Amino acid sequence: MKKDIELLCDYLEWILIHPLENQQLTLQDSEMMRLYQTIEKFVAILNRNYEITENISEGKLDSEVGKDNLYAGPLMELQSILKHLTWQLGLVANGKLDMQIHFLGDFSKTFNRMIAQLKEREQALLENAKLTEALNNQQFEILEKELQDQAEKYTQVIDSMEELRRFRHDMKNHFMCIDSLLLDDNMQGARDYIHSINNIVASSFTLETNDNYIFNALIDEKLKVASQLDVKIKKIIAINRRLDIKDVDICILFGNALDNCIDALKKVEQEKRELSITVILVEDTLSVEIANTFEEPVRMDESIIQTTKSEKHNHGIGLKNVNATVEKYDGEVNIDIKNNIFKLIVVLCKV
Repeated sequence: MKKDIELLCDYLEWILIHPLENQQLTLQDSEMMRLYQTIEKFVAILNRNYEITENISEGKLDSEVGKDNLYAGPLMELQSILKHLTWQLGLVANGKLDMQIHFLGDFSKTFNRMIAQLKEREQALLENAKLTEALNNQQFEILEKELQDQAEKYTQVIDSMEELRRFRHDMKNHFMCIDSLLLDDNMQGARDYIHSINNIVASSFTLETNDNYIFNALIDEKLKVASQLDVKIKKIIAINRRLDIKDVDICILFGNALDNCIDALKKVEQEKRELSITVILVEDTLSVEIANTFEEPVRMDESIIQTTKSEKHNHGIGLKNVNATVEKYDGEVNIDIKNNIFKLIVVLCKV
C-alpha cells in the first residue's frame, strides 16, 4: 500500500512537470489501482483542455469537446466569442462600420472606440471627396465661363478681320477718292477721308488669313500682348485648310500654352525675351512647337510642372487642360527644357 502511494505521488508530480505525457502504472492494491484510473481520466480532461487552449492561442477556432468534459465550458464560450469577433472583423474590413461588441470587457471598449474612429475617418473622406468634386465642378464652370468669354471676344475679332478684308478689297477705290479730292485742291476733304480710313485700320488686325478664324484671332491677340512686352517673336504657320478641331479646344490648347509663355516672359530681362511659335499641318497631322525663354528654374514632379505662383490652388490647371485636349485627338505632349528655353511640343492626329 505504501509503495503504491509513493508511485501515485511520483506520477502526479510527473504530470505537473510534463503535461500531455502519460505514464503507465501497475499498482498492487486494487483500491489504489482504481484511484489511479480515476486520476488518469482527470488528467485526460486536463490534457484535452490544454490542447484546446493551445489551438485558440494559435487562432484555430474549430476544436470539439466531448460531453464528459464539463471543465471546457469557458474555453468553448471563448472560442465561440472569438469566432463571432472574427466574423465581425471581416465585415469591418469590407466597410461595414455600424456594429459594436459588449462581451469582452476592456477589449470591447477599445474595439468600439476603433470602429467609431473608423466611421469618423470614413465620413471625413466622404466629405473631402464631395468637396473635391465641388471644387472640380467649380473650376470647370470657371473655365467654361472663361472660354465662353474668349469665344465672344474672338467673334468680335473675326468681325474686325472681315471689316479689314472688305477695306482691302475697296483699297483702290479709296485711293481714287483721295486722288480726286487732291486734284480738286480739297485738302480738308482728303484729310478727313484719310482720317476715316485710319479709324478702320486701327480697329482691324493684320494677320495671314485662312479658314481657321478662331485660331487666327487667338494667335493674333496673344502675340499682340507679347509684342507689348518687347518680346522678339518668330512665327511660322503653314495651314492650308480648315482644321477639324473644335473652337473651344483651340482656345484651351493655344490659349493656355501662350498664356504660360507670356507669364514666364514677364520675369525675363527685356533684352532676353524671345517667343517662337511654329504650327504646321501635314495631311491630317498638326505639329505645334511653342518655345520661350525663361529665368526662374522650372520644377518638375512626376512630369508635372510645379507652379511658382503664390495661389497654387488656382494654377496648374492650364497644362492639365492642354493634356486632356491633346488626348481627345490621339495626340502627344512633350516638354523640352534646355539652355533657359522652355519648349512645348504638341502633335495632334486626325485633324
